[in-house]
Amino acid sequence: MTKISWLSIFSIILLIGGLVVFHPALFRVRRIECFTQYGACQADFINRVQFLVGRPIYLPLPRQQIAQTFADLAAVAEVTAYRRLPSTLVLGVTLRRPIAVVLGASQQQVVVDDRGVVFAATDRSALPLMYVDGQVAVGTNLTGVQLAAAKLLNQVGSIIQTPVAGKLQNQLLSVTTSSGVEIILDVNHVPDDWATSLQAIWARSKIDGKLQVHKIDLRFSQPAVSF
Repeated sequence: MTKISWLSIFSIILLIGGLVVFHPALFRVRRIECFTQYGACQADFINRVQFLVGRPIYLPLPRQQIAQTFADLAAVAEVTAYRRLPSTLVLGVTLRRPIAVVLGASQQQVVVDDRGVVFAATDRSALPLMYVDGQVAVGTNLTGVQLAAAKLLNQVGSIIQTPVAGKLQNQLLSVTTSSGVEIILDVNHVPDDWATSLQAIWARSKIDGKLQVHKIDLRFSQPAVSF
């Protein structure tokens, strides 16, 4: 690095140091911005971190304290923070994306997100309902097979646009629609085009009202449909 470059860097450091010493108010948090993956945060989120206003922005960010501030909100998965000089603190809040309600041996309905985190109990929900063996409690994670089944169940509901409930036994997922149609999937062996096949079969059954579909077996590359 040349002598001029070193002098430039040294000058910038001196300038910043002088501003911090003689104009400290310029480098204190005066504004907090907050965003989720869906847009601006609700006002309550910003209100929770007002204690950071006036804090020197050049100090290490109290990330653990910020995370604890949101710990009571089940819908929040993660909170990150970074600085925007000279005086803005920016929060990034990742909200959980619920995909299903799960009912296990405890007979308590719980909500799970797309990471498999069981984060809340519920009595009523428009989400797909999945029955599983064993205990499933708030604060735990689904097994790999259970999470894969919950994602498949959510996809089935999105494709056919009607309430669905599923039962997971070992690796077999049996989905029942509100009209009584059974859809079967093998969680560990899902054909690549299963969603396209289901969409086509379901659309055809709706167009041709005389087709009374009772079962759609999607465990194989060629779906089996029972009327």
